[in-house]
Amino acid sequence: MRKALAARDPLGADRFVDVAQHELEADPVGTAERVYAAAGLDLEGAVADSMARWASENRRGSRGAHRYRLEDHGLSAAEVTNVFAPYLERFGDLTTAGG
Repeated sequence: MRKALAARDPLGADRFVDVAQHELEADPVGTAERVYAAAGLDLEGAVADSMARWASENRRGSRGAHRYRLEDHGLSAAEVTNVFAPYLERFGDLTTAGG
């Protein structure tokens, strides 16, 4: 994570868009518009409509519940927090709407 963050600095903050899962779920088209805008593009018409339709048809839980546990993958919350600590220190916790 430290190497990834270090690589961002010389490229400039305007070259990156951080998207939180809760943000994508709450407003998928608005989030896509923000990503497009960062790339200098407009999200319009049929593309935006198609995204909205897909998002509506594929909301969380629409295909059943998926339960993931860190322990099932040999990880602990402390390990993940430690790896992501530099990102969290720099950008805040994006896992909740409060950030």
